[in-house]
Amino acid sequence: MLIREVVLQGDITKVETAKKIVAHFEGDSADLVVCDGAPDVTGLHDIDEYIQAQLLLAGLHFVNPFIDFKVLNKHLILRILSSPDHFLF
Repeated sequence: MLIREVVLQGDITKVETAKKIVAHFEGDSADLVVCDGAPDVTGLHDIDEYIQAQLLLAGLHFVNPFIDFKVLNKHLILRILSSPDHFLF
């Protein structure tokens, strides 16, 4: 089994980042995608949480063609920013 690891860092909302990701896959699929989804924080928790949710949603939509979730051992990991007023279970 060939294991390849590639780390791409960039803003998922920028065309340059999208082009790098598409060029890497060349028609292949991924077994694991990790999305940090960390926005530049403003200090206003509600706004920061909304912006991060939009980044993660953009990442999820973008990665969908590159990872087949119906196949076993395919994973997507997203880091979620939570404000002190919300609880995640």
